[in-house]
Amino acid sequence: MAGNFEDLKIYRDATSLFGRIHGLSHSLPPSEKYELATQIRRAADSISSNIVEGYGRRRHKTEFLRFITIAHASGLEVMAHLDKIALVYPEQKDECTERRSATDLLCRRIFTFKRYVEQHWNKNS
Repeated sequence: MAGNFEDLKIYRDATSLFGRIHGLSHSLPPSEKYELATQIRRAADSISSNIVEGYGRRRHKTEFLRFITIAHASGLEVMAHLDKIALVYPEQKDECTERRSATDLLCRRIFTFKRYVEQHWNKNS
């Protein structure tokens, strides 16, 4: 297991994705400032934040898994918001498609990491 949360690839990928989602959210019309833009930024931020919080509780496997599950669910939420943005703002479709693909890959990696923890983690890890 990594020495700290920054060593986790899923954390680094989630942080990178947050930056890309943040940029996209600011390209939305001003009318979305408190709607889709805020929702997608918060969901993207939740991915990396929950990975970190879970890592901080890693001595308790159940807690660790709970936060990793929340991170995964937040990734799915980001994908749903990207679908809505692409639907309502067709000019953003290419950016949304690219970011959705990256989010899907990250969600798959988080899910794989969760399975690893479930199967290989012991209390003293």
